[in-house]
Amino acid sequence: MKDVTIQASLYKRIFEIGGTLEVEVNIRENELEIPLDLLTGMAARKNKKRCFLFVSKVIGKHIPIFSRILSRGGYMLAHLFINKIENKSLPPHIFKGLTPDEVSPEAGHILLKEPTLFIGFAETATGLGHAVYSTFRGNTGFLHTTRDNIKELSPLFLFDEEHSHAPLHRCYTLEKDFMKYFSRIVLIDDEITTGRTALNLIRSIHEIFPKKHYIVMSLLDWRSPEDIERYSALEGELNIEIDTVSLISGNIRYEGTFSEDTDYNIPKKNSISVNINTIKFPLENNYIFTLIDTYGRERKYLYNGINGRFGIYGEDNQKISRLISQIASNLTEFRNSEKTLCLGCNEYIYIPAMIASEMDKNIYFQSATRSPIHSINKEGYAVKSAISFSNPFDDGIMNFVYNILPGQYEEIFFFLERDIDEEKKKAISEKFSSSGIKFLNFVVFC
Repeated sequence: MKDVTIQASLYKRIFEIGGTLEVEVNIRENELEIPLDLLTGMAARKNKKRCFLFVSKVIGKHIPIFSRILSRGGYMLAHLFINKIENKSLPPHIFKGLTPDEVSPEAGHILLKEPTLFIGFAETATGLGHAVYSTFRGNTGFLHTTRDNIKELSPLFLFDEEHSHAPLHRCYTLEKDFMKYFSRIVLIDDEITTGRTALNLIRSIHEIFPKKHYIVMSLLDWRSPEDIERYSALEGELNIEIDTVSLISGNIRYEGTFSEDTDYNIPKKNSISVNINTIKFPLENNYIFTLIDTYGRERKYLYNGINGRFGIYGEDNQKISRLISQIASNLTEFRNSEKTLCLGCNEYIYIPAMIASEMDKNIYFQSATRSPIHSINKEGYAVKSAISFSNPFDDGIMNFVYNILPGQYEEIFFFLERDIDEEKKKAISEKFSSSGIKFLNFVVFC
């Protein structure tokens, strides 16, 4: 990676990913002066629509983090929101870095008077969206998009993420008037390249629940001048206002192709026997729905009502926080090793991350993902290893856990929304055994 100072932007970064592939990043705005390396790395992804990926160091997905970094990222975006949209300011002392001890005590106490709905994009920004939403109190709500096809529910709207490996998003609510309670909507993603996903969602929302004000929020914003003009054009077409908030904005260009021989090239430990344990927690706010999987097969599953897939309100936050604290306290009694990883699954990120942070502020957290990425064990590359297994609830989808090195952990707490059968638990444990995992605890609701 090389840094080059140029005019018309703060600075330029060139990422050399592999083979002849280079991605040039020109930073245009960085109000909080956050080093780009604190927010993201770079990797090559297995996707013909776009061959590279910004790998976030904040969202708890591909790279393990201290869980409070996710809260910290949400709070920094909330600060910019208050500053730019509400024309107010927060104490400047809160911005010193991205470490677990530097989450301001003011987090969770920012009052919003205007009814505001926060929507996080699946799957990577469900946790970030929830973290932003949890920073506020007052007349607020949270909803995240989902890839789940639920038989009993009709989506409020559908829209596409054009360069994604899994493009179709759905939005469900259990209250038909949920969207009507809010006068403005904040759309949250970890990174926007063209911004078309947000525009697709705005169009979908506006057809059914028209609002006057939309805010598109992201950690990174790489829209080109042409992309920015599309936002202005949609404002005029729909007679709406669209604002954007990001930690870093600029533009990117890339050239070349990715051609290295990669994947699963970390030396493995000898497979060991894994102790499998299942820890169940009863939850009042549960629903039974039928999931239609990739092959069209139907199976009933338990869904929890606290992670935002069906919509939650600001008044629910205290109850959710108490539940998180209770679960974290109970889980500490099951811990067998200091070398522990807490692992979320796909869209299920925020609740497990916050449980992890209360178990131990120095415990690492990340999530299984359906994003296929090339793994290369070399310095400066963001995805050094990969473990793959079938999605526990849809074997037509592969899941990946990245950056678990042999001997790095001895124990995993794997958080799932509901229980799975013993055969699937054993299959997953076998995948982790060659990385030195001795204890695999499945944490589920019932």
